[in-house]
Amino acid sequence: MPQIDGSIRIGTKIETEQAKKELKSLEKSIEQTASEISKVQKEVESFRAPTKEYKALQHSLATSKAELEGFLREQQRLSGKGVGKDIDKKYLAAAEAVKFLKSELQQAIASGDKDSYLAIEDRLSRAKSVLSELMQKEPRPLGDISYYYSLEDSIARVKEDISDTESAMQRLSDEGRAFSVDAEKQAAVRLNELTQKMESDLQRQSDLQSKIAAEEQRLADIKANATVSDEKILGIVERRKQLLAEIADLEAAGVGLGYKEYEDKNRELERLNEQIREYGKNVSSVSA
Repeated sequence: MPQIDGSIRIGTKIETEQAKKELKSLEKSIEQTASEISKVQKEVESFRAPTKEYKALQHSLATSKAELEGFLREQQRLSGKGVGKDIDKKYLAAAEAVKFLKSELQQAIASGDKDSYLAIEDRLSRAKSVLSELMQKEPRPLGDISYYYSLEDSIARVKEDISDTESAMQRLSDEGRAFSVDAEKQAAVRLNELTQKMESDLQRQSDLQSKIAAEEQRLADIKANATVSDEKILGIVERRKQLLAEIADLEAAGVGLGYKEYEDKNRELERLNEQIREYGKNVSSVSA
């Protein structure tokens, strides 16, 4: 065995190997935490539970909107049949006048008021003439016309209801009474926990990177200033480092015990470790 100058003592464990493994695991943890933070941030709104009052308004708004859609569909259907023209308002006015005067006439008969009866009968006759003249010029479906304009009234009413409901909902929101804060608080707590974990992991990552860089620089300095006493053992050490990296990649890919390649590499690693230990013993013996 050649004389050793004591500059290098191979066989000691390199702490950076464990640090690098921890760093790799930490990087994966940071990615997962970042993904979870993003998910929680996106879901904060969905976590918000509406108050009972606000929920009732939401239901009312949905009901009114559905009702409005139904009215609009019916109106569109009638429009497709030609209902809703300007002349239809004249038809409707004439028909309603006839209907009203018939009712008035019955009341006059019931009361025995002859003068009122004659006056109403004259007005009714003229109203019937107007309606008859309209029907002769352009026959129209009075039932559909009446329904069409009743839909217009219904649409106006529902639109007003929707506007009132939306205003009420906005008022509750402005006053902070739209949503329960419990769910939001839970989301905020979870978000804070994740943020703290991220900060801790990032700090640990920075510490490990600094530690690895310092150790690698120390080893580089030793290597630069050392006298190589045995080229063979350096080759063994380099192969050991390469082998550790290969085993780590296999484990990351889910290849472990039971796989020939994994077991072969571990057996080779055991042989290299034994050679290094033996060399270390010899070096210690010579140095002593």
